[in-house]
Amino acid sequence: YEDPTKNGNFHNFLEVGVVGGVSIFLNRGLYVGVRGNYGLTDLTNDDADFSFYKRDADGNRIKTNDKDRSFSLQTSIGFTF
Repeated sequence: YEDPTKNGNFHNFLEVGVVGGVSIFLNRGLYVGVRGNYGLTDLTNDDADFSFYKRDADGNRIKTNDKDRSFSLQTSIGFTF
């Protein structure tokens, strides 16, 4: 979205997270796997993170102080030679 006050970038420059996964070989070549990624740091810049629903008495948007973290799951199926 457009921020008329230009409070900087919406997202932080660096994210730190944890990644873990498991692969299971079904036979000599075929395998299936799953991997998860969980972010430990807040993704959004608090100076640019405003609520779209809440406004103060003057009608200005209120800054949110929530922690926006990333989470993803990946699955894989493959064959090794």
